[in-house]
Amino acid sequence: MLKLIRHFDRQRHPRSLLVTICAVAMVAWMTVAPAHAHELEDGFVERSVAVIVRPGEVTINYSIDANETTRRELAKLWRGDVEAGGKAAFLESVGDAIVNGMTVQVDGNPISLELVEVMPTPRRHIEATVVMRLELPSSVTGANSILLKFHDRNFEKCRSAADVVDPLLVTDPTNSQHIPVAMGGAFRYALKSANGAMLNRSTVAPILVRAKRRLVADIPADQLDTEQQFSAEVILP
Repeated sequence: MLKLIRHFDRQRHPRSLLVTICAVAMVAWMTVAPAHAHELEDGFVERSVAVIVRPGEVTINYSIDANETTRRELAKLWRGDVEAGGKAAFLESVGDAIVNGMTVQVDGNPISLELVEVMPTPRRHIEATVVMRLELPSSVTGANSILLKFHDRNFEKCRSAADVVDPLLVTDPTNSQHIPVAMGGAFRYALKSANGAMLNRSTVAPILVRAKRRLVADIPADQLDTEQQFSAEVILP
């Protein structure tokens, strides 16, 4: 590439040089693009969670992608129906499933999440976005700052072979309403404030394009639970 740049520099063709550099950079980007730029493998769930904190409420946009085989298995699990599958069944069941697997604390107190909608997403690599919200209690809206903690327990990896009841399933006796799915995949989290709320500190990036993408396969099983937690301190107006 350096030889090519020097050649064009000698010929004094800056526009051609710029085009060449852009083309080479594009090829390089395509070479190192993440695996989810192609068809996802069975049992691989790609998820991106974006949180927006406003005065009075918190919105969570939980985007998820998986191939058709994995979506069918998830729909069967969530619906408790071995015959049910397909995209329609996935979209019907994914909202409640994600809400049940996501917990939020405000100043140490758990707050219930409300399912707003499930949006089928036409964009490539995002099958659906689950929109959730919670209202900040009046007891904290007048405070100088609040501490928010988020725990994403969706799609947990198997803890041990003894836990496996089904190749895609791990039972959780501590919570009868939530059955973690033993799948791999990747996740990333982001959190920002808006409408006058100010982000004082956060353990994650403010926007998804800056968020670190974590592969479940790279995280030891005993650390995954911790890696799927994030927090932020927000100053309210």
